[in-house]
Amino acid sequence: AVVSTQSTGRADYLPGVNLFEPKSSRTKVFGEKFVCDCAVCLLPDSADSESNEATRKKIKDHYRNTSIYMALGDFLQAFEHCKAMLAELDRLEDEVFQKRVSVALECWQLAVLAKLQRPEVEIEVETFREGARQLCCVLGKSMLSKWERTDENVNKRTYAEFDTVKLRSSGPWAEQIIENLTQNEV
Repeated sequence: AVVSTQSTGRADYLPGVNLFEPKSSRTKVFGEKFVCDCAVCLLPDSADSESNEATRKKIKDHYRNTSIYMALGDFLQAFEHCKAMLAELDRLEDEVFQKRVSVALECWQLAVLAKLQRPEVEIEVETFREGARQLCCVLGKSMLSKWERTDENVNKRTYAEFDTVKLRSSGPWAEQIIENLTQNEV
């Protein structure tokens, strides 16, 4: 997507959850002169366009619910919504690739926290770890360093340092739960 009509790009030009707003809202962000030529915005008003908008709404709902459950300290529910969000992002494929990488990393972090909180639940943490690593490798050194930092935090059991904890926690609630779980783990 582009702000000027001179260049081209992908639909992941908007920060955070704004990427998942309806087409009309996405194009309003940059004003009336904004022209987007990404595959999503160029879709005619058709079943494909409606399906894409419905997928974006589901992603936005899962994004919101991940934050809500994270704030409540229910890491398993936060993980389930993040995992569902990643599945929806996979349907949008390359148009939101950068967001897929971030969410894959967050899924791995939440899988670790959910397994720590609910050890009886079968969670394939290693699958999410490897999936996040593969996607981070595609984007290069910057994202790979985020993956390495997460891996280091897992190995050191410094879970409160996870990006998902820092970004989605409102107040010390989640950090206190993590501290209690870590003490019980030892």
